Amino acid sequence: MSGKGNQRDSGVLKASLKTAASKSAQVGERSSKSQTEDMFSSPAGSPTIADAGDAHMYSNGLPEVPPLPESHAEEEELLLHQPSSGPSMADLLKEARGEIIQSTNTSIDSLLSEYDRTNSARHLRHEATARQHAVEIKHIDNRVNQHEKRINDIEKRLEIQVKSATLREVERATEWDSPPDETSIRINLEGLASRSAVVALVKQWMDDAPYNEDEHFKIPHSYQPLAKHWVVQFTAEPITAARQVKKALQLLNKEGVFTQLHVTAPDDTKVKAFASRDKNEKTKKTEVLTKCLLAGAKAVHPTQDWRALKGDGVVAIGWSRIIKVEPAQDGSYTLWWDSAFMEEFKLSNHGVESNFRELAAGSAATSNWLF
Repeated sequence: MSGKGNQRDSGVLKASLKTAASKSAQVGERSSKSQTEDMFSSPAGSPTIADAGDAHMYSNGLPEVPPLPESHAEEEELLLHQPSSGPSMADLLKEARGEIIQSTNTSIDSLLSEYDRTNSARHLRHEATARQHAVEIKHIDNRVNQHEKRINDIEKRLEIQVKSATLREVERATEWDSPPDETSIRINLEGLASRSAVVALVKQWMDDAPYNEDEHFKIPHSYQPLAKHWVVQFTAEPITAARQVKKALQLLNKEGVFTQLHVTAPDDTKVKAFASRDKNEKTKKTEVLTKCLLAGAKAVHPTQDWRALKGDGVVAIGWSRIIKVEPAQDGSYTLWWDSAFMEEFKLSNHGVESNFRELAAGSAATSNWLF
């Protein structure tokens, strides 16, 4: 840009100098014309244009004007030797210098304005980019906070699940072989029934005792309005309550005759109900497997007098204890065989075990021939 500025300033200077030279030439021409007229009108004896010494300076009666200079040095030389009439050389140089300074200032102002515009546009772009980045960073922070919240929720749920699973394991381990509650009776239904229907059933059942809900027992509410499993809890001292449980169950089996209980369902149909003492999980599993074992033995040897001792997990012929099943907490079970009785009654252990496995499907088992 400095090269273009110097060329522009040089052009302005040349133009100014040429203007000054033209003005000086006009002034000199007017002066020469005046002198020529004076010479032609001068008296006799005065010098004229016919004088030999000045003949070379005229052509067609006018003075010759030297050609314009070609270089800056020649311009300055010409200006310095111009006649003194008209504007002085100092004024012309001052005027030319002023024009150069004004042109330079104008160029500088233009450049500064362009720089300010460029700088302002760049600043605006930077501000817009910064605002956009701030919005993106805020969006990212929000997403990070959401993910952190989700992770915390998942960790809390996992912690709760782990604790619940641990509690369930402890409860199962406790319920597996924990002592049963001898002061309560369990009522299991084949269908759903309300608490009021179960209360009506128990009152009718225990009229001969006589036990009533307000004085001798209570039936706790279930988590749901309709349920299949209910509890009759006797409220006396443990020893007295245990005797009351025994007497209530005896009412259902008078002189070897079993009384089948029924409860009224919400649709007014009769649903079978079964009452029993409280049992832990091991006892329940033992009784179920003993029933399966009895059914398997009868299928292979139907002529034998089989009977089940459910509480002990034993299947016997008469008073001879032949097979015993022992369940485990993980769902597996073990069969124990009395080899002496097997030979005595000529029993097929493989046939009995095969039928038993089909009835108790889903459980692993091991067999032993020692009782």
